[in-house]
Amino acid sequence: MRDEAPPPARPRSPSPDEGSASTWARVVSAGVAFLVAIGVLWAGSPLLVPVYLALSGVAVFEYAAMTRLRGIRVHRTGLLVMTALLLPAAMPDGHPMALFARFGIPEREALLLLFLMGMLGVALARPAREALVTAVYTLLGYLWIPGFLSYALTLRESPDAVTGLGMLALPVLANVASDVGGFLA
Repeated sequence: MRDEAPPPARPRSPSPDEGSASTWARVVSAGVAFLVAIGVLWAGSPLLVPVYLALSGVAVFEYAAMTRLRGIRVHRTGLLVMTALLLPAAMPDGHPMALFARFGIPEREALLLLFLMGMLGVALARPAREALVTAVYTLLGYLWIPGFLSYALTLRESPDAVTGLGMLALPVLANVASDVGGFLA
């Protein structure tokens, strides 16, 4: 006969009081996160720019780690460089950090085209089996992370600061409310 280990014990489920405390802790932390987000949005560019860079940087590292778990490489350095380059293009016209359109095409689209050509160039220069897959997932990461987050910088300042604040605060409030509501339901 073989000595078999006993089956692992099932984890203890929290009591109703513990679950209630955990729920309220999550609700309070969501409320605090909402207030911080509104404070950053209200302050505008001086706080929004570093928050954009920090969130984009963390998201790029997380995206690279998640794709690596699936066996897919992405060009993390390229994503980080394009995040920084996208910052002046995301600022509205008239902002001191704004990038002015050259060659008659919008800045974001010019950077996207430059990034696309760069990724395809890297894929062709290194003809490995996964080179095109790496380029595609890197392009997806560029569009998904810094590309979408950069619109928060543009919307905050346009058409004016008050309207921009409302355009950004309402989706943040809706997101927090739906997350908390979904958790409580």
